[in-house]
Amino acid sequence: MSAGGARGLESRLHETAALLAVARVASATTDFGEALRLICRELAKLTGAETVASYVRQSEDAELTPVAAYHVPKAALEGLASSRLTAADQRGFDAVFRSGQVIWSDDLPTDGRFAIDLFRRFPHQSGLIIPLFIDGQVAGAFYLVWWTARRRFEDAELAPLQAIGEQAGVLLRNARLHEALNTRATRLHTLTRLNQLVSSSLEPDDVLSGIAASAVELMHVPAVSVWVFDGLAKRLEARAAAGGMTGLLRRTLEVGEGEVGRVAAERAQLEIVDVLGDPRIADPDWWRQSGLKSFLGIPIVFQDLLLGVLVFGGRNPFRFAADDRELLEIFVSQSAAAIAKARLFQDIQDRRRLTEDLYALTQAMDRTMDLQERADIFTAGASRALNFDRLNVWLAESDGATLRLVSGSDVRPDVPRHIPLEGSGGFEVVWHSGITLMVSSDEQLAQMPPLPKSLHGHPVLRTRRFALVPLLFQGRPIGVVSADNKPSRRPLTRRGVAHLELFCQQLATSVNNARLYGETRQRERDATILLDVTRKLSSTLELDEVIDLISDGTIEALGCAAAGFYRWDPARGGLVFVRGRNHPMDFARPLLLRPGEGVTGRAYSERRPAWCNDRMTDSSMVYSQGNAAAMARSDAPRAYLAVPILIRDEVFGVLGGSYFVPHVFTEREVNLLANLAAQGAVAIENARLYSATRQNLAGAALLN
Repeated sequence: MSAGGARGLESRLHETAALLAVARVASATTDFGEALRLICRELAKLTGAETVASYVRQSEDAELTPVAAYHVPKAALEGLASSRLTAADQRGFDAVFRSGQVIWSDDLPTDGRFAIDLFRRFPHQSGLIIPLFIDGQVAGAFYLVWWTARRRFEDAELAPLQAIGEQAGVLLRNARLHEALNTRATRLHTLTRLNQLVSSSLEPDDVLSGIAASAVELMHVPAVSVWVFDGLAKRLEARAAAGGMTGLLRRTLEVGEGEVGRVAAERAQLEIVDVLGDPRIADPDWWRQSGLKSFLGIPIVFQDLLLGVLVFGGRNPFRFAADDRELLEIFVSQSAAAIAKARLFQDIQDRRRLTEDLYALTQAMDRTMDLQERADIFTAGASRALNFDRLNVWLAESDGATLRLVSGSDVRPDVPRHIPLEGSGGFEVVWHSGITLMVSSDEQLAQMPPLPKSLHGHPVLRTRRFALVPLLFQGRPIGVVSADNKPSRRPLTRRGVAHLELFCQQLATSVNNARLYGETRQRERDATILLDVTRKLSSTLELDEVIDLISDGTIEALGCAAAGFYRWDPARGGLVFVRGRNHPMDFARPLLLRPGEGVTGRAYSERRPAWCNDRMTDSSMVYSQGNAAAMARSDAPRAYLAVPILIRDEVFGVLGGSYFVPHVFTEREVNLLANLAAQGAVAIENARLYSATRQNLAGAALLN
């Protein structure tokens, strides 16, 4: 055999050995990186290359990234490990990446085909590129380097290199299949865990946290947040997060606000490649600080009902393959079912707790018949159960024109207890309409009647977001319950206000029953007082004693501070004080009241009850100059009620009760004093007849 034939045979044996070694590597290991490193070594042995590196890409347009290398100089190791061959760089190698040909150059610095930045950073003399094939498509390449030598190749030498590239392609395909199987198994395991979470946990926060953690693991994204939609408030709240989005927890957005709000409003997936340059981003500063650069939002919808938004944050644009997007769709569907199930369970639990709280509140109020105690029990129980920051109960006074703050979070000495219904803004609207009022926006607030300046400073009325619920009994308003979250600024929800309406229905019934009970007891007490006065009056026929008994009965019946009897003096032409109880020293006796003057004079001239709740604010209280000075005394009474005593259709005198503080007189008090006056009239007439009879008898005795 000639020397040339021997060299050719040796070369073919060498090539065959290299092909066998590559085949062994491809079939013996599933560690893709290690396998490529071994193939790089065999290529170096076969071709005499000084350095060999392998690059792989995931899709046709993706960049080539280094996976393994052999015999890399230390000076070039760090740079080569971080180098990338971009899609633009690859366009110069059409012969490799389109047709799959092996290309080489022994004068690389001057070869225009290799004029890319990667090769300029690592100057070398010769280079060769071997494509890696998968199912007829190039998926990567080996790059062989000769740093100073000029290495040329014959066509016969290129054929085995092409074959090695094809074998490496088989290895790459097997490795990718193995990786895909592992990924699929991992994802199926994650989906199984999500299903277990759905079936094992019904707590909304646990379910949402599980969804966020599963999304990070399943889709291999660095950051995930789950935003929950509140259909009543029309808001989104970040309720769960994983990875780099935990800083978003408890943030809220309006529907349509920012990138997340847009996804909810349009119910469509939204992808933003560069969040820092997109005007749709609500908080670019947060994204800048987080280091995340891309956004993907997916609406979570269950049976055409929007439940929330699933948000992915990435450090690079998202590149999901078709099977990844299919998996994401399945994941979002399962997440929607999990959230819907947890919400349904939460709703059932809330209704159960609400029913239990309402029953307990009703039972507690029924344990007492005292109106104040019932109101206090209601405010404590309703505030605890419904979680309002401020809750107050207002009940109508007997005049039907005033609301009194009976109980609640704002009952303090510095808070005015009475407000007039007329001009009270939302209170007046609710009182006349009988419909609950909820103000949760500036637009709704602008529709409210303006408050008078006198009420601008009232602590309860000084709020911009509130709910007012009327207390109705048999369709008739008896009060109003006000609620808001002003201290915490939490938004009011229609669900919470609807629950308050249920509680208020029980309160209205309880208040009415307590009032009926109180009125019944009051009638019993009034009847007892009248009976006691009647009994005492029947035991005496002395006029002074009769007047004293009537005065004492007035104080007991009305609970007033003082009482007195005024009689018409024909000689002086006015009413003069005869007898009474508890008046200030030298106050009543000097007074001479003309008909129509003050409450007493009005009762005399009008022949009917007259009263004044506060003489200092009642402009109708007119006195003569002398009497005005007496009434201006600091120890003079402030509130008066006077009733004429009629005997034989003539006004004999006037019976009055007074308070040293302002007092709102009720119909019961007026009627009660009128009844006392009627009984007093009978007793006075009897006393007068008795006195006249005694005088007649005494005169007859003198005549005899």
